[in-house]
Amino acid sequence: MCLRDEAPGAIGVFGGSFSPIHHAHLWTAQYVREEMGLAEIVFVPAGEHAFKDTLLPAHHRVEMVRLAIQGVRHFRLSTIEVERPGPSYTYETLKQLQAETPDTPLYFIIGGDNLAELASWYESERLLQEFPLLIVGRGQDDRAAMTAFVQRHPLLSRYQEQMRFIEAPFSFALNSSFIRERLKAGKSITYLVPPAVERYIYEHRLYMDG
Repeated sequence: MCLRDEAPGAIGVFGGSFSPIHHAHLWTAQYVREEMGLAEIVFVPAGEHAFKDTLLPAHHRVEMVRLAIQGVRHFRLSTIEVERPGPSYTYETLKQLQAETPDTPLYFIIGGDNLAELASWYESERLLQEFPLLIVGRGQDDRAAMTAFVQRHPLLSRYQEQMRFIEAPFSFALNSSFIRERLKAGKSITYLVPPAVERYIYEHRLYMDG
């Protein structure tokens, strides 16, 4: 059943460091929105990360997201985490976003590779109780592995009905670390990120020094 049949106007929340945002992020967001019938996707760049000591300054990451999604009707940027002092916790972010739109269901988008650490997140059980997860994998094998992992996990298994596994038929192994490594090595990132993001990175010499 299409999600729109169950929750018309639902919003997908897509969080991350976005350092930098790239085409795999954008493709995933677009695919999930269309497949699940979401009204929009909200991109939430992380503020101070609870598990990472250093991040590129937030204003750069926010601006790259803004450039990447400008003009896209169903994509929206939220600076809720970068404006909040202290570490960013997903549960608090979702609660605050829900308070802004109390009559609109929120769905949290998460990659299958994050399932293993989900139980260690702040207020993980309350997150699972209150917000359905859209878990993105890479095809049937990935879905089978994710399902098996959830069924074996003492916490996740209790909330299987809150989870939907989404098989993205065209997922590519592109990540921000790969882009940063290429920049540091003086190699091209053309076609890996939107042109406006690429121009911004070179203009500000991001990831190239050190």
